[in-house]
Amino acid sequence: MVFLLVQITRCSGGSQLITASWDRTANIYDVERGEVLNILSGHEMELNHCSAHPSQKLVVTSSKDSTFRLWDFRETIQSVAVFQGHQDSVSSVAFSTGDRIVSGSDDRTVKVRRSTGWVYLPLCTKAATLCFQVWDLRNMRSAISTIRLSSAANRLSVSRTHGAIAIPLDNRHVRIYDLAGNRLPRVPNRRVSASERL
Repeated sequence: MVFLLVQITRCSGGSQLITASWDRTANIYDVERGEVLNILSGHEMELNHCSAHPSQKLVVTSSKDSTFRLWDFRETIQSVAVFQGHQDSVSSVAFSTGDRIVSGSDDRTVKVRRSTGWVYLPLCTKAATLCFQVWDLRNMRSAISTIRLSSAANRLSVSRTHGAIAIPLDNRHVRIYDLAGNRLPRVPNRRVSASERL
């Protein structure tokens, strides 16, 4: 049986790749040898996305099971934390500035969490409909901001230098927010084609 590979990302240092697949696993590969170094399993449904921290040995995966997982490889014993803050499929998850995590979901929300300590606790609250969340890697109990959207979000892109989140929506719009959840001004419309402007 063949499963769809939905995401490939490079780990810091460039010697490893991480893949997310609909077989419910993420694989970490050695680029030089082409070997699987680790299989990250545990999600109950297909994966939608994976992301590697830019400087630490951390990986996040998101799934149709409405969770995302934070995989920690900083110690010799791998640990994983499961976060259940969304009500629908988590379409994408990314690290941002200051060790923040941004998660987006088909529940029409984006959530942002701010880092204050490395405590891995499941979320106590559920997000409302259609959102992205930004998670705090050290205090993951509550989001520092929740961005409510008019449509489900596909993927998100986070600027680590500017702290901006670009969110493409299912309704063909792209919205840009800061990490506090404030909508940023529109990019000027200089062209006729909608795909060339935000």
